[in-house]
Amino acid sequence: MRLLKNLLMSSSSSSISSLVSTFPFYDSYILDLWGVLHDGTTLYSPPQPTATLTYPTVLSTLNLLQESGKRVHLLSNSSRRKSTILMQLTDKFKLPRSLFANVVTSGEVGFEYLKSVAAAKAVAAPRLVCFGNSIDDASYVKDARWVFAPSVSTAELILARGTFAYVTSSSSSSPQQPQLLTKEFILPILEEAAKAKVPMLVTNPDRIRPDASQSPMPGFIGDLYESLGGKVMWIGKPYHYSAPAPNFPPPPSVYDLVLHNDSSCRSTTCMVGDSLVTDVTGSFNANLGGIVWVTHDGVHKHDDHSHLLETFEFPQTTSLSNLTPRIHTVDHFYSSPNQISNQFSVINKFTNPGLNNNNQFFLLRHGNSEANAQKIISSDPKISTVTHGLTPLGEDQANAAGELFSQLELSNVNVVVHSSDFKRALETANIFASKQKDVNVVVEKALRERNFGSLNGEADDQYQKVWDIDRGDSAHTEFGVESVESVATRTLFLVERLNDVYENKTIVLVAHGDVLQILQAGMLNDSANHRSLKHIDTGRFRRLLQ
Repeated sequence: MRLLKNLLMSSSSSSISSLVSTFPFYDSYILDLWGVLHDGTTLYSPPQPTATLTYPTVLSTLNLLQESGKRVHLLSNSSRRKSTILMQLTDKFKLPRSLFANVVTSGEVGFEYLKSVAAAKAVAAPRLVCFGNSIDDASYVKDARWVFAPSVSTAELILARGTFAYVTSSSSSSPQQPQLLTKEFILPILEEAAKAKVPMLVTNPDRIRPDASQSPMPGFIGDLYESLGGKVMWIGKPYHYSAPAPNFPPPPSVYDLVLHNDSSCRSTTCMVGDSLVTDVTGSFNANLGGIVWVTHDGVHKHDDHSHLLETFEFPQTTSLSNLTPRIHTVDHFYSSPNQISNQFSVINKFTNPGLNNNNQFFLLRHGNSEANAQKIISSDPKISTVTHGLTPLGEDQANAAGELFSQLELSNVNVVVHSSDFKRALETANIFASKQKDVNVVVEKALRERNFGSLNGEADDQYQKVWDIDRGDSAHTEFGVESVESVATRTLFLVERLNDVYENKTIVLVAHGDVLQILQAGMLNDSANHRSLKHIDTGRFRRLLQ
């Protein structure tokens, strides 16, 4: 068993005040429902707004994700079918269907799995018993082409999808009043099942209900059965893959289905959830790029989170072989543009990090690139991370900058280089670093070029259209561009983070013209007028303004 504390020490963790701070790192977000968007009854919302702060909502945050070009998936451990959850979201909570690309529930995945197993069986309809919700258990099992067995010892499978009813062939025909099943009731059934070696399928791995009662959930039944030596197959968070029982195929991964089996996008996908047991653990198991842990809503909102981080233990299933996700903690999922602007104004009062920890920062713009030579805008990460590298002139500029920097009489000589992952910047950083002593390059997505939206690929004289609007509105997203505030937020947070990490270092940030201009202006609390500062030419470096 590994402690979460050890995992946090081996990953990049940070506390953030708004989801927008993570936008530079991720293209897709997987959102939990209960504990993130709602409490089962209403959508989460803050106290009443003041005169200076617009009322932020879950809806405004979902709109913000969409406007920022983020792909949103919803993933729930609910045992209910997808259609039921969709109806709840659109009818009860009034969330437009257009705001999320995909909805996956462990109940829907479990249903399709049962249906495929039944189709492969030689008998007309395989038999099961069910720990259910007392609402739709009969239709769920019937539509999956299974039938109820008279007892657990005659069943081929135990289905755990609820804790309010125990359904067999004798009880399935008459509706049951919902009544929470006790451990004393469940245990003898599981003991009989274990003797008969009947496997179990859990389609909701949650252990406790995320409400005030915190009553047991199907995951509790699964744990209890495993403690008796029973074989349990799991579908849902945090299980990426679960070993199959004899004569059963492997259960599918909810993460594979929500991402349409596209493993290439995992590193740029972030999970947002409130549970350590399911959401944080699951992001590691599925090798996602990050996890935003919501701490002031949901199941852990009244807990001592520092104590949880010290004492929580991951299940044995957790794998850290390939990736350690970034872990961000945030009070609430919801935020609004005004709330972000308020956060931005606080960040802009940030004290120059060169005054702390004896660090000094330098800015290096990439050398002349193929995009510069073609006089086009290149700001799309999918294009610019693989194309538009340095021209021969750009390579010469990077070499010259590295040679010159190595000859400077710096007050401290411990140089570290952090670079945008765009090809032109990374090539510049590697050439520059090769001229220093024992310096490696660290890739930072937070240093990416400002995304110019629909102007990407257009002539570079189109920049001026955006800059003219910048002066009057630092929050604008005309043409689908990334706002000045967003760029300033991600770069200033990066500087703050690096200053906390390092001591007695000369930190060189390799990035792009607009990004470096906005960062400089942000240090002076005047990001909207970033074009008024002296421009950094390609292949040139400058000390970060104090």
